[in-house]
Amino acid sequence: QTTGGGDKGTQSRERPRRAQEGDRDEAPDAKRPKRQAAQPLQSGSCWFCFANPAFEKHLVVSIGENVYLALPKGGLIPEHVLLVSMGHVASFYELDDTAIAEMDRFKCALRQCYSGKLGCSLLLFERNIWGPKQTAKHMCLQVVPVPASTSSDQCRQLFEQEGQKHRISFSHAGPEKPVKTAIADAGCSSSNYLLVELPDKSTLVHRVDYRGHPFAFARQVCA
Repeated sequence: QTTGGGDKGTQSRERPRRAQEGDRDEAPDAKRPKRQAAQPLQSGSCWFCFANPAFEKHLVVSIGENVYLALPKGGLIPEHVLLVSMGHVASFYELDDTAIAEMDRFKCALRQCYSGKLGCSLLLFERNIWGPKQTAKHMCLQVVPVPASTSSDQCRQLFEQEGQKHRISFSHAGPEKPVKTAIADAGCSSSNYLLVELPDKSTLVHRVDYRGHPFAFARQVCA
């Protein structure tokens, strides 16, 4: 198992039901506002919060102080995993520095594991947008291994080409720029967004300021 913190998956803590949002390609509810600064739903009812009585702890792989690693429902491939904020936080941009540092340690460990055992690089994406039937947002990074022979330029080109079909354009930032800064520079500090972290750690950010964004777009490109 790849860990970024202590592995406490056997503790008697409950984890939220995994969202099945990735298996559908529906637009956000037209009646829902573009963004809500506060999360109206209590953590006890959130899919990804430990306080939820329906938390499916059998999918948890490793638990850190601020981040946990879990398996998704309906993963693209068996090695597809999730990096999720322990706190009820809506997006990566809202994580504090301590949580981001731990997230980076998890990502580093996963890169080493997948490179050594599978010969793969990592592609990550976050959908900070409203999904079908979604009533609250909780920060979740989708982690998908890709063949090491697939370059970041190829990944970027594919996302940009497919994005043109859905009026999705990206701001690109190099690996030297922190992810949170890249999100802000793309004008998404107070708006919904789609974030993609390429194998070389460079990023693509699309600002979602319209209704009808295809929720499953990133999954479809990765598939």
